[in-house]
Formats: sequence, structure tokens, C-alpha cells
Amino acid sequence: MSEKVFKLFGGCFFAFFTLVWVGSALYGWYFLEVDVFSVLALAAVMGMIYWLSGQIKSFAPLWIALLGLLPRTLLLGVVGREITQVSDFGAAMEAAQMLPQLGDYFRVFSTWIAHVYYLSLVPSVFFGVCLNGGYAVLSGVLLYWLVLQAGFERRTAVMAALVFLWQPSFLLYTTVLSPEFLHVALGLLAMNLFLLGRKWAGWYPLSGLVLCLSGLLRNVAVIYLIACAIVLLMKWHKRTATGLLVAAVCYLAAMVGFYGAVAHFSGQTIDKSPMAHFLYVGLTDGVWTPETSKYFDYVKESGFDFEQASARLMKELVQERSQGQWLSFWELFVKKTAVCWGNDDYVSFTQNTLSPQAKEKAQLARFFPYIHGYYLVVLLGVVLSALKNKKINMVFFAQVSLVGFTLLMLLSEVQPRYKMVLYPLMAFCGAAAMQALRDNPPRLFRR
Repeated sequence: MSEKVFKLFGGCFFAFFTLVWVGSALYGWYFLEVDVFSVLALAAVMGMIYWLSGQIKSFAPLWIALLGLLPRTLLLGVVGREITQVSDFGAAMEAAQMLPQLGDYFRVFSTWIAHVYYLSLVPSVFFGVCLNGGYAVLSGVLLYWLVLQAGFERRTAVMAALVFLWQPSFLLYTTVLSPEFLHVALGLLAMNLFLLGRKWAGWYPLSGLVLCLSGLLRNVAVIYLIACAIVLLMKWHKRTATGLLVAAVCYLAAMVGFYGAVAHFSGQTIDKSPMAHFLYVGLTDGVWTPETSKYFDYVKESGFDFEQASARLMKELVQERSQGQWLSFWELFVKKTAVCWGNDDYVSFTQNTLSPQAKEKAQLARFFPYIHGYYLVVLLGVVLSALKNKKINMVFFAQVSLVGFTLLMLLSEVQPRYKMVLYPLMAFCGAAAMQALRDNPPRLFRR
């Protein structure tokens, strides 16, 4: 397939998904009471990011770290030290105190195991929240280096880092001890190491091991390997292909080794891939409900025979879908797209972690129009990157990763927060689009 034909096909394919994203976001924003304050604040913040990206000419990583640390310090000053954890995050904190015994729940939903082990090393909730802020700042610096390594201008790299670090929902989510923060930092580190492999091949296996650590916290990390393979098929490079193979082998070997070690030291069998649960939820109601959460009960009824429980649940899925007990696939996918891409509201999770006094002081819900508007602007930047990017490069890798995640969410359970792992790639695409617009502005704006 020639490069020109591939670009046409890839551009049309990606444009469809980006239009779906932006359409969902616009639909969600339509029902918000958008006020003058949110629009002015959004314009001011975006203008500030654009201006700062042009002013920072030296010591860029240090400036990025300071500008990322400042809003997180202010946030902690507002919410105080009385932070609790709710839902699965609170359960993970409790499980961390029981190690090496995992408890029945985390034996089944093993995607949380690495996070439970991590939390066992965190001395307090507030300390963990501070670590979240540190991981976010580190991710901003790593994103800066990644954009530079990909061959883009320093200004573009600074802009990508600031757009990511100032994403309001990602900022507010700092109070939740979620695995996404460390996952994002490790994922960006793995991508930087992979690009360094062009200079010394020894970085390739290390990138695979780091990506495995990221994948143990959020298994969507494997999408990066798939996206990299697709890019290589379109623009073949023997050395990079060998490096990807080495990285993938290290990734899989480390993954198997981790689960084997946990099973050995805990003395418990572990469900290494609870995909039956995610498929059942994703293809019935789309989001978790008590009615769709059957897998855990089936596993316990079968005496922790994971294969038997999975087969039983998949059989029920086929029967219920064939009998028309749920929405049609088209209606279901529209619903899931609206849930996943139609809003950027993590305020409820953040509020539930705060003390009553901090809730009253912060009143975070009033900022939702601004939060969603910021998210919408970033999505528009992703669309522009699809129109302006003319090369099979790192931007195209990011676009393929976004599409892969979208396809995964059509099959699996969805929640708005799941897409948080994509924020660095989305910020990168938007910043690259701004560079393309500066280098080749539309005729209307040319002198």
C-alpha cells in the first residue's frame, strides 16, 4: 500500500473517530449552563499557555515542573490534609494492609493487584496524594522530552506539557489514589526509552520492562505496542522493528513473571485476565451496574474456577443479546460514546474524598463548564492534528493509540475517567497541530 493511499485511508478513518469524540463533547456541553466566566477563563488559560510556550527558552524542564507543581500545591492548600478514599480506591487501600493475602475481590479483578502492592508502600493517604502530584509533574517533563525526541520544536514540546499539566480534571483527580498517575508516568518513560533505542539498542528491553510496569497498573498500555507495530508496518525500519520485538517479549515475560510471583507468595490462584466481566458489562449495559456485575459471584460459586465462570458468563451474554434483552448494538455504542467521550467530569470523585469543610470551601462543581470547555478545546486540537499531520510520525502513533482505545471502549466497560490515560497523547496532538498552523497558516491569516 503506497504512503499516499495509506494517508488518505488513515485520515478518513481517524477523522470519523475524532468527529464522534467532538460531537459527544459538544452534546454534553449543550446541557451545561455555560457562563461568561468559564469562557473568559478558558480563553485566558489557553492564551497563557500559548504565551508561556514562546517565552520559555532555557531550563524548560524546570519551568514545566514549577508550572505543573503550582496549581497542585494550591489545590492541596484548599482541600487540606483530611482526604479519604471511596469506592474501589478505598477497597484497594484496605487490601494493601492484608498482603500477602489479596482477598477474594482482587484475586478475581487482578488488574488492581499491582496498585494494591504499590499502596502498601504508601504511609498515608495525604502522602499518596502528594505522590500523585509528583507523578503528574514528572509526566509533564517526560512529555516535553518525548515531543522533542519526536523531532518537534521546543515551543511545541512546552505547549504539549502545559496543556497536559493544566488539564483541570486531571488536576482535580490528584486527591484520588488512582493507578492512572503512575501508569501515565511509566508509559511516557517507556516511550522515551523506546525512542532512545535508535541511538543504543539496550534501551529497547528496558522500555518493554517499564511499559510492563505501566501495564500492570492499567492494562491498556498494550495499545502502545499495537500502535507502534501498525506505524512500523506503514514505515518499515529494520532496527526499530527488532527493538519493538525485543520490547514486546520483555513486556510479556515480565507480565507473566509478576503474576506467577504473586500467586506463589500469596498462595492463591489469580484470574490473570478477567475479560469476561468487562465484555459482559461492555456489551450489555455498557457501564457497571449491580445487574451487570455477575462475574465475581459466578467465580465464588464455582470455587474460583475462572474458566468455568467465564464460560458461564459468556454463554449468558450470547443468550441475552440474541433474545434482545438489551439495547441494540448501535444504540449501546452511542450510549457508551456519550458516557466515555461526552464529558470530563471527575469532580464527583474528588468531592467524595474531601472533608465537609473542604467541600464547602472548594465548591468544585461550579467549575464544571470550564472543565468541560477545556476538554473540548483539546479534542478540537486532536481533530486539527488529523487534518494537518502529513507524515507517519509520532503524531500518527498518538492518533492510532487514540483510535485503538476508542475501539476497546466500544467492547469493554466505560467510565469517563478511563480516558485520563490518553491526556498526554491528546495534548501532544493539539500542540503539534498548533505548530503546523504556525508553519503553514490558513490563507485568511497570511499577510
